[in-house]
Amino acid sequence: MANILTKEMALEALADKKVPILALDHNWHQLFLEGDKTSAISNLEQKVDELLKRQGAINTELDELRNQKQEAMDSIVSNMHETEEENDEDSNMDERKTLVDSINEKISMDEDELLDLPYRIDEANKELMAETMVSCFNRMHTNVHEIDEINEWIANLKIELRQKVVRKQNLELVDKNMYTYMRWLFAGDVYELFDIKKEDHPEDTDEGSVKEKEDEDRS
Repeated sequence: MANILTKEMALEALADKKVPILALDHNWHQLFLEGDKTSAISNLEQKVDELLKRQGAINTELDELRNQKQEAMDSIVSNMHETEEENDEDSNMDERKTLVDSINEKISMDEDELLDLPYRIDEANKELMAETMVSCFNRMHTNVHEIDEINEWIANLKIELRQKVVRKQNLELVDKNMYTYMRWLFAGDVYELFDIKKEDHPEDTDEGSVKEKEDEDRS
């Protein structure tokens, strides 16, 4: 793995790649836990969101403008052959034509912006992808070091655990030998004498006691 990945290197790698709209991509959002997004990523995500909203707003506005234009054109056509109050109709006709011209101008401006928006969205989206790549690269390197440290900690813990188990077993054996010897000396009073609980020595039988061993040796 390379030691460094810059935004410029990432953008170069993305030059001929088709990148999904990250702000709308569920999988992209899964790359970040709380606090993982850099300020650059957050700002670019907001920029992409705003461009997408603008694209939607323009499409909605174009639909409304085309409806208004159609209504104005229908009004012009329906009043073209009326002769009553001709002067007033001429004035209304001029107003409708002016309205249509105004709508056409607005439609033209919206369509031009709408043509440009996909390029602006793609540019911002690829910039967001580049920042994401840099962020993931840096976090992966950091995680690798932390994983190594945790693995070393686990290995040391296993060694310590094995040592503790051996120590526990040795202490239990010593306690058992001491208990057996004291029981041979004091019989049933050993519990009260040494303030120990009987359930701590469920194997409390005559088998294996020091006295029995001595008796066996004498025989």
